[in-house]
Amino acid sequence: MIPAFLPVKVYRKIREISMFLALLFVSSQLRPLASAPHPTLTSARVAHGLTAEEASRHYPIRIQAVVTYYDPSPNPRHSVLFIADSSASIYAALIATPTPPIKIGDLVEVTGKSGPGEYAPVIDYAQARRISAAQLPSSAPGVSMASMLAGEVDAQWVEIQGVVHAVHADGRHVYFDLAVRDGDITAMMVQTNQADFSSLVDATVAIRGNEGTVFNNQRQLTGAHLLFPGIDALRVLKPAPSAPFDQPVQPLAGLLHFSPSSGLSHRVHVQGTVTLHWPGRMLCVENDGHGLCAQTDQADPLARGDRVNLLGFPALGAFTPTLLHAQYKPLNLQAAVPPVPVTVDQALTGAQDSRLVSIQARLIGHDESASDPTIALSAGDSILSAVLPRKYLAQSLLLPEGSVVKVTGICSTQADGSHRDSTSGFPVPTSIRILLQSPADVAVLHKPSWWNASHTLRVLALALLVALTGLSRATILAQRVKRQSHTIRDSEARFRHLATHDALTELPNRASVLQSLEIAAGIARQTGGSVCVALIDLDHFKHINDTFGHVAGDEVLRQAARRLASAVRSTDVIGRYGGEEFLIVFNDMELENGIARCELVRQALCDRPIRWNDQDLAITCSIGVAAARMVQGPVPVLVSRADDAMYAAKSQGRNRVVSASSLIAADLACFAGGM
Repeated sequence: MIPAFLPVKVYRKIREISMFLALLFVSSQLRPLASAPHPTLTSARVAHGLTAEEASRHYPIRIQAVVTYYDPSPNPRHSVLFIADSSASIYAALIATPTPPIKIGDLVEVTGKSGPGEYAPVIDYAQARRISAAQLPSSAPGVSMASMLAGEVDAQWVEIQGVVHAVHADGRHVYFDLAVRDGDITAMMVQTNQADFSSLVDATVAIRGNEGTVFNNQRQLTGAHLLFPGIDALRVLKPAPSAPFDQPVQPLAGLLHFSPSSGLSHRVHVQGTVTLHWPGRMLCVENDGHGLCAQTDQADPLARGDRVNLLGFPALGAFTPTLLHAQYKPLNLQAAVPPVPVTVDQALTGAQDSRLVSIQARLIGHDESASDPTIALSAGDSILSAVLPRKYLAQSLLLPEGSVVKVTGICSTQADGSHRDSTSGFPVPTSIRILLQSPADVAVLHKPSWWNASHTLRVLALALLVALTGLSRATILAQRVKRQSHTIRDSEARFRHLATHDALTELPNRASVLQSLEIAAGIARQTGGSVCVALIDLDHFKHINDTFGHVAGDEVLRQAARRLASAVRSTDVIGRYGGEEFLIVFNDMELENGIARCELVRQALCDRPIRWNDQDLAITCSIGVAAARMVQGPVPVLVSRADDAMYAAKSQGRNRVVSASSLIAADLACFAGGM
């Protein structure tokens, strides 16, 4: 209602002014709320329990906590700091070296901001101030590998129990390889002295430390390890035998048999006669008609026929048990072990696995991409390979293809869970390899005749011309020559393919892909264009071989090769460079485009696990990229630069692409225009 004494226009003006003043008052009351600072977080549990979105709001953090793990670095951003208060533990990303210095066990005040971290929330932009000496947390929950691999205890102060399988140091850290009830894990501490921890091998221990999650650059969990503050955080629950070589000797045939009292895996003591020794890698022995191959870092010299004591941890092999982290001691005795003559069909029964055998076959090619010198052999309808230790890589067997040879070595049977006998359910071997001690284990029984495929074709063609004295006879002979020519050409094509391609992945081998790189360099030299190369290495591939066997490793390589081949352009060339390494040649591509292409390649390879035997095997890869405009032939230098970048990718956390241009390196005269 409008008061009678006010004109309508005046009333409306007063109402507008009143509404404006009311809005101004409300706004003045809301502004302090809108600009109010975020609440300060004072609990590790609250800070670590944020979602990635919440942590990205950079809440201020101020926490008093105890240092549970600290690995300082000249660059504070590379230091590793875990702290624990009464509620939980959390990782702090330092921006400055603490002054005065801090150490494990100190009570500190850490300030910073919340951050999403690369996997879970962290204290970002952290600074630490020492308050006083304190004690490490007095208790820690026991955890399993399953809970660690589920991400349930990321960064937390926990305890694991297991058997120490190996201890090794790199000058900065000491690593303890542990077997726990549901897997294998590595625990690491900062090395403070040169103490010898070898007496802990085979001991049952409990270790307290912070769970360190391993992840890729997609924030996806890929593994776990334990970072513990020092040897005082390790308790021996059951010491290792003081004289392990005095333990009772077990028969080779009794390994990994069922026992009602089976528990954590402890070392076993076996004896045998040496049948193969690759120093620092592998030792094979035989006893009572049974063979065994063991992984060993020991390199003390041994000869075939030496009797040895052997200690190691039994584990699943490709077909029969193996020993891991093995040690040996010679018995100063000799015993002859004659090789068992076998055919391929007999070897494929698996009865001779890990035993010394001899087998006759025809040499059909050399695998130039293998990390160990490898020859391809054929016997009947089967193809097998014979492998020398890599120290003979520069002395490849220069035998003519087509030679009939007798190879003497260890029969390594390959099998996987997908091939089983329909009646017994036992695994069925799928292939064999013969592991050789030296080139002397290859004896040539018969060299190929001059009448090889090419010569035969020429003689038959000449015979056709001479024999064309009658039309009917010529027609018959021509048909025979045509059939024979097709057979010869098919045979030659098969041999050429085996000579230029990797037998496992079907990709071009090392020699072939390097030849493609030479061709690409020549074209770039003529046109002034660029050539780009990428060296790809599968991360932690040895872990797959050690955990699931070489059959699983071979399947990973095959599937990885298919993914890589589908991720490159039709004008590019990809080959197996050796072991778990692949080389891509990008024709006419600058470095910037090569980096982008390699990121697509990495995603195609690593974004989903590889399926094997009803299991998902997660894989990641490290990629090094290099490119140049060619003025002469710097192919080895270019590959070397990509190799340097690949190792830099590994040192930066793996599963990433690093370019050679980002590395500090000497000037290369063979590059025009720089990287």
